[in-house]
Amino acid sequence: MKRPLVWGTCLYIAGIVFGKITDSLLLFIFFCSLLLAFTCWCTIKYKWLGFYLFLCFFFLGFSRMYGMKAKDMDAYFHTFSAYLEENPIEGTVKSIQYNKQKKFSKALIKVKWENFQGFQEKEKLLFKKIPAIHIQLYTEEPVELQIQDQIWFKGQLKKLEGPRNPGDFDQKQYGKIQGFDFICYGTIEKRNPTTSFHFYSWLQQGNQKFQQVYDRILPSTQAAVIKAMLLGERQELEMETKDLYKKAGISHILAISGLHISIIGLLIFRGLQWFRISKPIGAGITICLLIFYCLFVGNSVSTMRAVIMMSCILGGYLFLRTPDTFTSLAFSALVLLFKQPFYLWDVGFQLSYGAVLGLLVFSPLIAKAYFIPSWLRSSMGASIAASLATFPMVAYHFYYIPLYGILLNVLIVPFLVLLIFFGMIAGIFGIFSVMIGQFMVGIVYYILLFYEALARFTTQLPKGYLLVGSPSFYFLFLYYILFFVSAWHFSKALPKRKVSHKRYLYFLGITSVFFMFYLLFPKPLEIVFLDVGQGDCTIIHTSTNQHFIIDGGGFLFHEEGQANTGKTIIYPYLEYKGIHKIDGIFLTHPHGDHIIGLIELVELIPIDQFFVPQASLENHPLYLQLLHKTRQNQIPIYHIEEGHHLQVGDIGFDCLFAGYGNQLYEEDNWNTTSLVLYLKYKQISFLFTGDIEASEEEYLTQKYSALLRDVTFLKVPHHGSLTSSTELFLNTIKPAAAVISSGKNSYGHPHPMVLQRYQEKGIPIYLTQTEGTVICKTFGKQTKAYSVLGKRKERLYGKAQRGS
Repeated sequence: MKRPLVWGTCLYIAGIVFGKITDSLLLFIFFCSLLLAFTCWCTIKYKWLGFYLFLCFFFLGFSRMYGMKAKDMDAYFHTFSAYLEENPIEGTVKSIQYNKQKKFSKALIKVKWENFQGFQEKEKLLFKKIPAIHIQLYTEEPVELQIQDQIWFKGQLKKLEGPRNPGDFDQKQYGKIQGFDFICYGTIEKRNPTTSFHFYSWLQQGNQKFQQVYDRILPSTQAAVIKAMLLGERQELEMETKDLYKKAGISHILAISGLHISIIGLLIFRGLQWFRISKPIGAGITICLLIFYCLFVGNSVSTMRAVIMMSCILGGYLFLRTPDTFTSLAFSALVLLFKQPFYLWDVGFQLSYGAVLGLLVFSPLIAKAYFIPSWLRSSMGASIAASLATFPMVAYHFYYIPLYGILLNVLIVPFLVLLIFFGMIAGIFGIFSVMIGQFMVGIVYYILLFYEALARFTTQLPKGYLLVGSPSFYFLFLYYILFFVSAWHFSKALPKRKVSHKRYLYFLGITSVFFMFYLLFPKPLEIVFLDVGQGDCTIIHTSTNQHFIIDGGGFLFHEEGQANTGKTIIYPYLEYKGIHKIDGIFLTHPHGDHIIGLIELVELIPIDQFFVPQASLENHPLYLQLLHKTRQNQIPIYHIEEGHHLQVGDIGFDCLFAGYGNQLYEEDNWNTTSLVLYLKYKQISFLFTGDIEASEEEYLTQKYSALLRDVTFLKVPHHGSLTSSTELFLNTIKPAAAVISSGKNSYGHPHPMVLQRYQEKGIPIYLTQTEGTVICKTFGKQTKAYSVLGKRKERLYGKAQRGS
């Protein structure tokens, strides 16, 4: 069989994926039985026992992932957390990073279970199952730590969480990839520096020495970029720089990847040949230096992949054999995934291997496309191949496709050789003389300015970067099936291609049908109750691709200038969905936990119009801020009154309440002006209540009792406060389900007595505080509801379920 290691690696990856998605032993036995039967059939048919080795690869991948899942430390969180708040605990420093901009230290600490003192025998027996726990310690103290130092620390332990909103950062998965179990925000009580020589500590000191050199010979922005490119230190990169390079499609140069390692390896290997060192010896020295460099810059996934592959290629000179690139790629993936199976979900891993696969599979086909001018094939073939392979991954993780990235990569790559060479030379000479370092780094400075100017120019062009949102797994599967089958078909010799041409056309037809089904399948009405902490934010996506927002949440006690819910939660979610424009925003009332996020959002995305209650809002300072921003961006504001109706396709918005029309001032109770909106879509209806209280509920029950009885899904008034959700209101409305939008707060929301009322009425409650974002989807007959954190199964609600 050709390239058996490639097939073995594929089955190892399949085992990892299967181990992650299944917890059922019965399903595992059933699947393994099918796989074993298929393996026996292949062995008998092709008379090769190697198929059983492939089965071993699958079981190995499954067992590695299953073992990693079994090490989940969440069950011990409360015990560890209570201990750390009261007692310093001893741990060993495994890695350390400093963020000079945000002024904090981040250290990975290994804590053995023996270091927890004062536990009962039963708890000690429980901990003996755990060899050690790894804690990511954040401290604002300017501490000088080294690897292998012993420290005693205490603080507040935090459990790693999955994304609370669609498009959020997955902290739990990141922790598994990086190898830590909890986060601790605390202080270091005592430090015992290591006295023995430690190789990793020596490497860290050397890396920090080079960082200090670049800080002295370059401006801060350029120093941060060159440290990311050459030393793997990305902590000091400015958010603006990362965002600019991402949208321009050249963010890969900000990480040490295959391109960097290839250039460095080639420079070393050719330099040794210049000194008349034989190729086998030069290859061996280059491999050793690349491994040393990989350890020096911190062992990132993309760096390890590139070093392993480069070592395999250079190993051909040592063993006098021509290496197979596909086998080298498979071997590097196998080594990394055996070390850490969760690397498979790392962005760097996916983009790194995706780009290399694109180059290996598609570049030869572009080279044979003789209808394309030869200069275009030679200059842009590699960039096109890598982009075609990685565009869907880039969209999945970053929600943008850089349309000019292909051309931009052609322009920047030739200068990368000069940048890396002179950057490293400047760093080495800068250790001995800052003046010489500044002289040598001059060309690096101007190349970086050139990169930045190119990136700014392309992102300002029409459609410089295309917001597409995160594609579904269905789309990704279809795309890559089409990609690899097309590559396999066109890689055949012409006579063989003619034989299979008809089958390929059938395949294209079937794939096109599935793509059309994906694009044209009717969309449901989607109501999303975002988790904005202590506040409200509801986003409505219509079946005709229109988007409305009710309130925007807001953290009340954020420092001035610090990003709030508009930038940190709402806008990332809109990017995740690929939304370019908001058709309308409803502001229920001007309290900070409803309006602050909207004030930010005005400057982030085009908005057609605002709807606000007919009240004396100009007397509230936060509304004045919103008014100022909307006037600057020429966004009209419409005052909505009780009885107003807005029809959007099949969806109708009715205003049931908009305040009493009295004059209010900042210190007054603005909850009494809250908009109450009734949304009707076919047989399903939603009621959005803002922060109304008992008197407003009584008003609604007296005037709209028939309409309230028709409500399917309720946004609970005032975050579940005791001042609302009265018996009278709940006896009248009786929704099939309800959602409470609240977070950690000092107000006692939601109140236990309110939760008890809903429970007694048989109304299921979804809490954003514990379940994250709550999503409802409906085609007009029943509503499917589920939460992002997935603490309960999806459930259908409709008229038949009301009050049950």
